[in-house]
Amino acid sequence: MLEKRVLGVSLLLHLLIPLFSIGFLHPDEQYYALDYAFFKHNLISNYQFTWEYHEQIRPWSLPFLFYIIMAPLKFLGIQNPFILALICRVVSSLFAFLGIYSLIQISRKIFSSKLNDKNLIIFLGLSWPLLLMHARTSSENWASMTFIFAITFLLKEKKWASFFSGLLVGLTFFLRFQMALLIGPLLIFAFIKYRKLLWPLILGVMISCAVMICVDFWGYGELAITPWNYFRVNLIEGKVNHFGISPWYYYFKKALLKLIPFWGIGIFWCLKDELINWKENKKFKYLLLSLLPFFAIHQIIGHKELRFLFPLLPFLLIIMASEKAARYQKWTKVIIGTNALVIPFLFFPIYKPMLIYQDLWQKKEIKTLYKMNDNKILEMDVYKRSDMEIEKHQDFGPGHYLTQNITDFELLNKKRQCQIISSTYPRWMMAFNYFNWLKRSSVWILSNCR
Repeated sequence: MLEKRVLGVSLLLHLLIPLFSIGFLHPDEQYYALDYAFFKHNLISNYQFTWEYHEQIRPWSLPFLFYIIMAPLKFLGIQNPFILALICRVVSSLFAFLGIYSLIQISRKIFSSKLNDKNLIIFLGLSWPLLLMHARTSSENWASMTFIFAITFLLKEKKWASFFSGLLVGLTFFLRFQMALLIGPLLIFAFIKYRKLLWPLILGVMISCAVMICVDFWGYGELAITPWNYFRVNLIEGKVNHFGISPWYYYFKKALLKLIPFWGIGIFWCLKDELINWKENKKFKYLLLSLLPFFAIHQIIGHKELRFLFPLLPFLLIIMASEKAARYQKWTKVIIGTNALVIPFLFFPIYKPMLIYQDLWQKKEIKTLYKMNDNKILEMDVYKRSDMEIEKHQDFGPGHYLTQNITDFELLNKKRQCQIISSTYPRWMMAFNYFNWLKRSSVWILSNCR
């Protein structure tokens, strides 16, 4: 009964959160996933190719999936990019829900009595970090779920299932090349445990990789070996470190600060317990060993982002759901209770300027939009109307303005009487400007000035 209730709520959240969590957690979700698909559907005029496109380091596997999702909608005449992006978020989230459901089943099969079933279902089905990431059109999300399905098929111990597992392993790699660090331990496990099923698995991997190379050919218009290009540019030439180098403790610090209130603390506490009692549970030990290469290589690389470690999170939550961890009932209840307090915040836009993009798309009467300086604004071309011009106004004349901070708006409002049309923060919230927090925030305001 508990399982049905939790999974029912989880399914509902996986459906609703993508509807409200508009935008992206990281620009890669937009620029190297959705935009590539929009470009192939001819929905972006004057598309500006980035250096990654010219270096051919981005695989086209995920844009190809989004291209397929968008195709029937475009055939029906739906070309609104906001609707197309919404559908891709919903599909991403529901696909992730199926992946999590599958992970719950295989966790029971592998760890059996070593798991607290109640915590397993709640942690994997309702933890807010997973719910947030599942609503993203990111390679981390899709690669994590295809990897989980690959494990699911492999554990069926059938030749046909092993072949499908291989297909998914190849897709996982081409969705996110870093997943090779998790795929390696899986292949070693298959070699040791299911040696008779190894050839169907390898055949599936080879066919999948060949298909993905064809997909990259479709994307770039010429033969491109994207895994090699990625390795050469980012690791051999060191391009990845040009985006900033983080200290060794970055991931530990960010996990504690970002996975609030207590998910980061809970994960570290359980990992500490498993490491201290290393010999007690061999299966958890092997799980940790299989995750170690992924973490170690990302730890060595200078440029670090917490999202890079997202594929580890579902497996770390399994460790949190162990019977040993369940002994700490008080902190488990605290984590579950505070998690419920965070979930409502997932129903807010993840990238607030998308609210301005949506309003400008709908307000067809705005033919000219003014800005107050030379700063670039509204850089996502796919969400801009082609019939709207953006100009810099020299003398604060009348018209529609877009300001990107409260200082510029106040200056404009002194010169002209401006009526706020929309903003990235609700007006009632802006009225409570205690300690002048608006000055320290990026507040986009669309206004009509007379």
